[in-house]
Amino acid sequence: MSFETVTQQIESLPALNASIQRIQALFREEDVDIKKLSKAIESDSLLTANLLAIINEPKYGFSKKIGSIHQAVMLFGTRMVRGFILSISMQQNFRLNLSPYGLSNAHFNDICHLQSALMFQWYMRIDIRNAQDLVAISLIMEMGKVILAKELAESSYSSAFYNELAAGEDIGESEKLYADTTSYFISGLLFEHWNFDEKFVQSMKALDFPENATLLVEDFIKPLDVIRTAINVREVLTPQSIQAAMVKVKEMGQDEQLFKSLAMRVKRNFEESAS
Repeated sequence: MSFETVTQQIESLPALNASIQRIQALFREEDVDIKKLSKAIESDSLLTANLLAIINEPKYGFSKKIGSIHQAVMLFGTRMVRGFILSISMQQNFRLNLSPYGLSNAHFNDICHLQSALMFQWYMRIDIRNAQDLVAISLIMEMGKVILAKELAESSYSSAFYNELAAGEDIGESEKLYADTTSYFISGLLFEHWNFDEKFVQSMKALDFPENATLLVEDFIKPLDVIRTAINVREVLTPQSIQAAMVKVKEMGQDEQLFKSLAMRVKRNFEESAS
C-alpha cells in the first residue's frame, strides 16, 4: 500500500446521495434558510431519524428531548447540523472495519461523538462562531482512519501496524510509515473528494502539517489538536489524556481548569448513558 493507493480508493468512492447533495447545495448561500434546510432534511425519513438520535445523545448535555428537526437546527445551528448530517452520510458509505487500529465499530463511533461533544461543551464558551464549524469537523475528522484501515486490512501490513500501535508507537508516525501521510490528511482528501466546505478540507490537511495552514483555518488547528489529545483511538478522556490536553489549552491562553471540568462532565454523561 502507498499514498497513491489511498488516493485511488478515495477517487473511486461514489457521490453522496441525492438528499445530501440537496442539503449541501443550501450551504452555498452565505445565510442558510432554516426552513428550507429543515424541509430538506425531513424529506429523508431515515436521515431525520438518525439525526434526532444523534443530537439526543446524553454526550451533548441536553436534559430535554429534542423532538423536531427545526428545533435541532435552532439549538445547534445550521453548520453543526450539517456536520451531523455529513457524519451520518459518510458512515452509510463505508463498511467499517477498524480492526487494524484495535477498535470495534461501536468504540470508533463513540470516539467521534465524544470528540464532537467535548468541542461543543468547551468551544461554545470561547468562540461561538468558530465553534459551529469546529464541532462539525470534530465529529468527522477521524474518517481518514476508515480509509486507511481498509487499505491496511486488504494488505499484508495489518498485523504489523496493529502490533506497532499496541506497543505504544506514535499513531501518526506509524500511519506515515505505511501510507506516507496521516489519517487526518486523508480525511482532508476525502472531504475534498466530496466537495465539503474548504474549512473542513484545509483544517484536516494542516492538522499534522501546520505549514499547510491558511488564514481560513489558522484558528482551527489548536482547538482540534486539544480535542484529539483528550480523546483518541488510544485514550478516551483518561486522566493522562485530559492532563495532556490541558497543557495545550493553557498554551492557547484558555482556562485549563474549565476545560478539565467540561471534559469530566462529558465523560460522566457518557459513562452514565452506557451503564
